[in-house]
Amino acid sequence: MENFSRETKAGTLEGTYDPKFKPVVDAFVENFETRDEVGANASITLEGKTVVDIWGGKKARGGEPWVKDTVSLVFSCTKGATSLCAHMLADRGKLDLDAKVADYWPEYAKNGKEETLVSMMLDHSAGQPHLRTKLKDGAYYDYDYMVKLLEEEEPFWKPGVRNGYHGVTLAWTVGELVHRAAGKRMGKFFADEVAKPLGIDFWIGTPEEIEPRVAPMIFAEPDPAAAGSKFTQAVMNDPTSPAHLFLLNSGNTDFNSRECHAAEIGSANGM
Repeated sequence: MENFSRETKAGTLEGTYDPKFKPVVDAFVENFETRDEVGANASITLEGKTVVDIWGGKKARGGEPWVKDTVSLVFSCTKGATSLCAHMLADRGKLDLDAKVADYWPEYAKNGKEETLVSMMLDHSAGQPHLRTKLKDGAYYDYDYMVKLLEEEEPFWKPGVRNGYHGVTLAWTVGELVHRAAGKRMGKFFADEVAKPLGIDFWIGTPEEIEPRVAPMIFAEPDPAAAGSKFTQAVMNDPTSPAHLFLLNSGNTDFNSRECHAAEIGSANGM
């Protein structure tokens, strides 16, 4: 492993890497020098060995340095951790992927969801990629509230006949299956069964003592060229469209808030 250090306009970049992976380091540097990167880290493990571990820049523009143990939201990468928990339970014989959701979660079996299979929640074919009900402020922080809404609503299509990305709702569809099968909520199951045994700094529901290490999300500037796209027009003008319901019916979630970081949103707020 070679030591790495580079000064950029965003701050110092440093770490270690296997020389065979120098192109990764070069690409990391280029993000800061030509793509206005503010802060980041990158780590690669190959066959159990760390071959890249680099970091740097700032947590926010002009802010504190991004150091080795800085953490940030990984958004949909959280789904990998959530799905891992479900598959661990399947491997242990506690969750049958071919069984009906109702076998574990009887309250879900209503309004066209009676035949939904566990596998459909994992492969995004359950028919609940978003919700019709206008969400209350802070809805994503209220696990039980979201579970109840999913129980009551009809699916957007017959479960299993098509796929549609369950961008946020997977937190409570798969999340509640894990809860029912394991007897503990997703965040605790992941902590007890994955993170702690492996010594991993990753949480679904970040503890308050970790908050000083968090780098906030920096929002991109709107692209004027996208204003006329069909997607943007649907978001802004059609309140029944999937685009609108997914992006704007979100309970005014603030992904930089402590309340959001503490919540268990197993599709989007892993850190």
